[in-house]
Amino acid sequence: MVLVSDARALHDALVRRWRAEGLVVEEPDAAAELKEGAEALLHHLSKAVETGRPGLFRDYAAWAKGYLQGRAARPTELLQDRLQVVDALLADSGEDDEARSLVRAIRDEVPGLEAETRQGRGKNPLGDLHVRYLNALMAADRRTAHRLVQDALAGGVDVRDIYLHVFQAAQREMGRRWQLNEVSVPQEHFCTAATQLIMSQLYDEVFSAERNGKVVVVTSVAGDLHEIGARMVADFFEMDGWDTVYLGANSPSSAVVEEMKERGAEGLALSATMTPHVSAVAELIQEVRKDPEAGSRWILVGGYPFGVDPDLWREVGADAMALDALEATGTAARLSEVR
Repeated sequence: MVLVSDARALHDALVRRWRAEGLVVEEPDAAAELKEGAEALLHHLSKAVETGRPGLFRDYAAWAKGYLQGRAARPTELLQDRLQVVDALLADSGEDDEARSLVRAIRDEVPGLEAETRQGRGKNPLGDLHVRYLNALMAADRRTAHRLVQDALAGGVDVRDIYLHVFQAAQREMGRRWQLNEVSVPQEHFCTAATQLIMSQLYDEVFSAERNGKVVVVTSVAGDLHEIGARMVADFFEMDGWDTVYLGANSPSSAVVEEMKERGAEGLALSATMTPHVSAVAELIQEVRKDPEAGSRWILVGGYPFGVDPDLWREVGADAMALDALEATGTAARLSEVR
C-alpha cells in the first residue's frame, strides 16, 4: 500500500531533481507548495488504490495540472516529473505493483488530460445574480452581497435557488479561481465566511417549514475541515421540515453514533469534500453499522469524490449518495419510506 509517510521521500527526490535542472525551490512559497503537492499526490494515490477506484487519482491528476498551469511555466512536465519520481520510489520499495501501474498509466495520460477546474454542471438559472454576488464578494463588499440576496428573496426567488445557484455556485467559482491562481487564499476564505454569515441571516426562511417529526444527523468526517456544503444540506433538511442535528466539520465517529441514538435520528447525512477523506467515511459508516441501534438507520453520503465516481457510495457501505442538497433531501425521504 502507498504510504503517505513517503511524502517526505517524494519531496526530497523532487528537490534534488529540480535543483539539478536549475529550478528554484528554495523560496518559502515554492518549498511549501512542493511539500503540500507531494503529500496531496500520495494521499490521492493511496485512496485510489485502497478503494480500487483509479478514476479518483486520474481526476486529481487533471486538477493538479490545472493548478500547475496557474503557477508554473511547464505544468505538464512538472506533473510528469512528480509521477515519475513516485514510480521510482514505489519500485525501490519492491511492492505496490498496482500503484505503479496506475502511476505510469496516468503519467502517460498527462499531456491529454483536461485541466479540470471542477465547475458546476449546466447553465445557472440565476447567472446574473450569481455574477453580481460574486463580484461583491471579490470586492470585499459583504453588505452589497447581502442586499442582493435580500432583494432576490423579496422579488420571489426561492431560498433553495439562492442556496444552489448563488451560494453553491459562488463557492465553486472561487475554488476554480483559486486553483488557477486568480484569487488568493484570504480572498477565498473571505468568500466562504461571508456566505456562511449571509446564510445565517436567512434562518427565518430556513426554519419556517412545518415540522414533519423526522430527525437527521448531518456532519463531515473527522479530518475534513470544510463544512459549508454539509451546512447547506442541513438547511435544506430544515426547509423540508426535518429537525437536523448539525455537527459541523471534523466530527469523531463516537460522537456521531451517540447523537444518532440520543436524538432518534432517521438517518445520517455524511459529507466528504476530498478523496483522502473517503477512508474516514468508510470507517465512520462501519462504526455506525456495528451499533445495534444506530446501525439500522439509513446513511446518505455526498461531496466531491462521490460525484467523480458515482458508484463509490456502495464501496464505503452507504445506502445512497446525493450530488447536492436538493437531491439529498429527496433521497432521504425515499430512504425513510422503505425503512
